[in-house]
Amino acid sequence: MTDNAMINRFRQARRDPSLAVMLEKQQYRRRTTPGYARRRPINIQPLPRIIPIRQIQHNPPPRPDLIRPRHRPLQILPRPRRRPRRSPNLLRHNNPQTFPAYRKDNKLTSILEHYNHTQASRNSTRQIKPMTDNAMINRFRQARRDSSLAVMDGLHPVKHGLRFGAETLEIVTPDLDAALRLAAELAPDIRPQLAARLTQVAPDDFRQLSPVPPDTGIIAIARRPAVCPDALTAAASDAPLALLENPRSPFNIGAAVRVAAAAAAAGVLVTGPQDPWHPAAIVAAAGLQFALPVARADALPGTSRPIIAIAPQGEPMPWPDIPPGPILAFGAERSGLSPQLLARARRRLAIPMAPGVSSLNLATSVAVTLYALKTRTAPP
Repeated sequence: MTDNAMINRFRQARRDPSLAVMLEKQQYRRRTTPGYARRRPINIQPLPRIIPIRQIQHNPPPRPDLIRPRHRPLQILPRPRRRPRRSPNLLRHNNPQTFPAYRKDNKLTSILEHYNHTQASRNSTRQIKPMTDNAMINRFRQARRDSSLAVMDGLHPVKHGLRFGAETLEIVTPDLDAALRLAAELAPDIRPQLAARLTQVAPDDFRQLSPVPPDTGIIAIARRPAVCPDALTAAASDAPLALLENPRSPFNIGAAVRVAAAAAAAGVLVTGPQDPWHPAAIVAAAGLQFALPVARADALPGTSRPIIAIAPQGEPMPWPDIPPGPILAFGAERSGLSPQLLARARRRLAIPMAPGVSSLNLATSVAVTLYALKTRTAPP
């Protein structure tokens, strides 16, 4: 049987400003569609007043003389007269105030000229809605599902894409002048490239190109650079390579890519079903997937690089004697690294946390580790 008392307690607790309801983290995951739907603030309202049943005053029964009869008697009503359709009332304009050129000999001519001028002015002020560009809308929708393309929502992803040599196929905006002014203010170095490739579209069409249209008013399609996971792990480099094992959120992936690009990492490799080139990940990374190699693989391929696992049971900071060019493995916030990857790790490092704190955000862990190694190996 349904436990209505428990259900009511939880419903009342959500409205009680002195209580807090804690849900499983997976239920608070945002949508993985591009644009990342924003959370709506919870409107806390006072509990409704509960009135005992005995205090409820029942309405008195209706009066018999006001009860509507079930069947009305048949009434024969006269057919209403239809008003005749009126032609343009030209004679109502027959006054000298409306027609300065009014004369009795050409009265009808002046009235017809005024009527034609009025109709022409109405047609000139009538706004004609442009036709929807369904072909462009379909191109952008298909590009979000194409594994060889990348959709960049907003000026910042487009800015970094152009800076790092992205092959853009299409860049659109609903307001060309406003987009170029914003580019001149935030990124003057890419304004000439943007002005040469930017195309203005109808505002109604632009709103259909993304689930959440960006406030900056720019959306672009570009080709993804070809990155092989085997070549990425086998490349000789002293910079560390960030490995994200089975991350759950594209926003965390994008934030980790952004940190890795800022710390001059050798690249980012993602295992699991999540795509690091998802439009939501591109928004979170501000388009910095084009600044360093980013790839996805089912599992970590064989490599000669030393694998270092970031785990709670590892060595505390500071970390001495870290070999050059390591693969820094980061697990999901809930499950951590898999036993198979921990078995392949040469060392385990731990990020110190206060008692009672169980984990850090994935992008935060990547930032702490990369900058700890960067500052330790940086020349004086």
